[in-house]
Amino acid sequence: MNKPLILLAALALGGCARNPDFPSWAMIVGSLIVSMPAALKIRMVEPSAQWLGDSIPVWLVFFLALLLAACSPAQAAPLDMDLLRDVAVREQENNFGTGCPDGEDGEIGCWQVKLGTARQVGFTGARWELRLFNRAWASEILRRCARRHGWRAQPLTAIAQCYGGGLKAVVGKRGAKFGYAQQVSHRYYAALMEQRRELLARAR
Repeated sequence: MNKPLILLAALALGGCARNPDFPSWAMIVGSLIVSMPAALKIRMVEPSAQWLGDSIPVWLVFFLALLLAACSPAQAAPLDMDLLRDVAVREQENNFGTGCPDGEDGEIGCWQVKLGTARQVGFTGARWELRLFNRAWASEILRRCARRHGWRAQPLTAIAQCYGGGLKAVVGKRGAKFGYAQQVSHRYYAALMEQRRELLARAR
């Protein structure tokens, strides 16, 4: 009865460990708690020790509840994915209005989609086709990144790093695209504030 709970707690702990905002002390304590039954090799051979065996499911369930609370996203309002796509990750067109230049790292089109990242979400065409359907594939990449990282405490930063570096990109401060993600976050929240100011102005 205890083995499934221990396995579930270990899986939950592993998922929380991927969250860059999950405190390291909680990771250490959680590892000790999960490994305690195996380390002690608890065997209920005496009636006097039966209370300890009965209490194991209780504290494991309690520990699982704490993990879920610690890993739950702190951001209450959902992200506006259309705003993220069309404002935050989109580059401005050039002075002639004929399109956007490719990025220095192989990004294609106004939405700066990488061919490798597009391949990860199912694109099978050529570069010119990716340029032609740039916006649609940007939406698909953002959707997949949101599904992969939307549970994090700071999902916007993680989604931006995933968008810029691929689905398997390292997220958080150690990630290669952390600076890019900060720029995207700044543009997103600036655009969000502008939207709210426009709504307030219309309501007056």
